[in-house]
Amino acid sequence: MEKNVQIGVVTQRNPAQEYPTIPDDVFAYGVVADVLKLVELPDDTVAALVQAQSRMKITGPGKGRVLPGCASVSFNYLRDKEFTPETETMDVINMLRTKTLECVEAGGDMVPPDLKLNIVNIEDPTMLVNFIATRLPIESAAKIEILAEDGINTRAIKLINELNLLFEKARIMEDIRNQTTKSMNEQQRQMFMQQQVEILQNEINGGEDPDIVGLQQRFDKFKAPSEKLKATFNREIKRLQRLDQRSPDYSVLYTYLDTLLDLPWEKTTELNRDFNSAEQILNETHSGLEKVKDRILEQIAVTISSSTSRSPIICLVGAPGVGKTSLGASIAKALNRNFTRISLGGLHDEAEIRGHRRTYIGAMPGRIIAGLQKVGSSNPLILLDEIDKISRDFRGDPQAALLEVLDPEQNKYFHDNYIDVDFDLSNVMFITTANSLSTISRPLLDRMEVIEISGYLLEEKIDIAVKHTIPRLVKELSMGKYRKKFTPEAIKKIIEEYTAESGVRQMENVIATVLRRLLLKHIRGEKTPVTIKPEHIEELLGTPRYNAERGEEITTPGVVTGLAWTEVGGKILFIETSLSPAKEPKLTLT
Repeated sequence: MEKNVQIGVVTQRNPAQEYPTIPDDVFAYGVVADVLKLVELPDDTVAALVQAQSRMKITGPGKGRVLPGCASVSFNYLRDKEFTPETETMDVINMLRTKTLECVEAGGDMVPPDLKLNIVNIEDPTMLVNFIATRLPIESAAKIEILAEDGINTRAIKLINELNLLFEKARIMEDIRNQTTKSMNEQQRQMFMQQQVEILQNEINGGEDPDIVGLQQRFDKFKAPSEKLKATFNREIKRLQRLDQRSPDYSVLYTYLDTLLDLPWEKTTELNRDFNSAEQILNETHSGLEKVKDRILEQIAVTISSSTSRSPIICLVGAPGVGKTSLGASIAKALNRNFTRISLGGLHDEAEIRGHRRTYIGAMPGRIIAGLQKVGSSNPLILLDEIDKISRDFRGDPQAALLEVLDPEQNKYFHDNYIDVDFDLSNVMFITTANSLSTISRPLLDRMEVIEISGYLLEEKIDIAVKHTIPRLVKELSMGKYRKKFTPEAIKKIIEEYTAESGVRQMENVIATVLRRLLLKHIRGEKTPVTIKPEHIEELLGTPRYNAERGEEITTPGVVTGLAWTEVGGKILFIETSLSPAKEPKLTLT
């Protein structure tokens, strides 16, 4: 400043770098400036007020001597192209002026407010572009790109692009600010209204919480089965009275007390003691399965003779599709018990059976208690489906938790961790289903009465298809108006040549396929038979999947017939021998 020497001013690429190297850590484009004034700051540093005189570009390191704190570089002066007020250029300048004014109006705190006054008074296009670029809050790299342009036209276009981005950011920020303000106003309005409602309710109820009053009234009508339950309810409702309604603990405790009052502690349904009606219901809903039906009828006979009989725990074991699950609903209907099904397939958390402890928000009772709450009686039939599919992990063993549930000697005092009060399950009839006994633990298996369902005979399957499957599928597919009828021979062909199972699930799927294809032909206007015969089955379903082999057709020497047992029923087994030369006599069995 004292020697009236100009300096080069450039910008660091990384503002956080304490000691940048020149010229690697700075932008190549900068300005040559005069130092106008020095100002000493309170922290012993000096601020310099400079005025740019020309643009320049660093070309490499310099060799001259410099003052302390400065660096020497080689550079080139950059001269602006001579400005000519062409129509296109002036249009760009006018657009720049307009866009800047829009940003000032929409930018809020992002754009300096004094920018509007200055750009209105600046008439020189070059000075206008440089002034706007200097004052706008955009990235340094973007400003350097604008500084590098030689022509005022291209520099103005780049600046307009930056203004568009800045305007979009300002608009988004304004939208967010408006939405936040609206949300806060809405929350304050809701809070104010809630407070007013609470005040009015307190006036109506004499200063008491209406939720607590409702719970207390329900408890007064409720016949508690034990003194412990009474004491638990009274203790917890006093805690609830001390809590603020907006507290998270309030909703947790209120839900707990509501669950206690919802449970059917002593609510029961009158059991069916009519032997003939129960037998009729079982025969109407399921063909075959005589062993299971006899066991249920035995239980009804015991119920008729004694009102204090203990409910059995039956385990139905059989291949998929034999009707184990649907049989549970039929048994419940025959005994006049409410019915609920609990799927145990893939269960691996003990808390699903015993419930979660009320130590966190979201705790809930186990599936047994939840099922009782759902059906509304303490003597329902609960079907524990797929009990052999339970797995264990670090969260415990659900099969071990079921030991208490399925033990008639223990389940009178079943303890759920959520309700924390013993519940009597001795009146509940439990029926479990499984495909295999191999994965069920021995202690659990010992508590159940196992009934194996071997499957259906061909005649029983035909009977099931005629009485149950076909009428239900016709109703589901809305095909009643087409009046389709299957002959027994057609159903037999479906069972023998298109299915291989002990149950009837595949048979149901194949019959549904036949009906859907007949329906499609009707929609297309094609002619279809009213009575479905065996020859129609192959036409609709294609080549049979399974061929029924017959032993009497085998006449080849060295082949004899035997019998094989499979999960899908009995099969003919062909045993073949072959003779081949060898070094010594030898028998090989495969």
